[in-house]
Amino acid sequence: MSYDLRAPGRDYAALYDLLKEQRAWCRVTESHWLIESTDTAATIRDKIGDVIDENDEVSVITIMVPTWWATRNLGKERNDWIRSRLGD
Repeated sequence: MSYDLRAPGRDYAALYDLLKEQRAWCRVTESHWLIESTDTAATIRDKIGDVIDENDEVSVITIMVPTWWATRNLGKERNDWIRSRLGD
């Protein structure tokens, strides 16, 4: 899940709270999160739409396992989180 919130001085708390309600989550970069959920991408998009402004941009993409992934400079904790869910 990735987002661009457009309003100056935007309060991200409601969005963060929503994402942290998921089964598992990892904030990969400032505006890019990986979440583990039983919801569909469309359902998550709609829930996010309830807590962001109308002009904010969001993409929610389902990752199917097995998959290929690579990171750079994310550190052990985030890489371990991803590896535990997507494998090597």
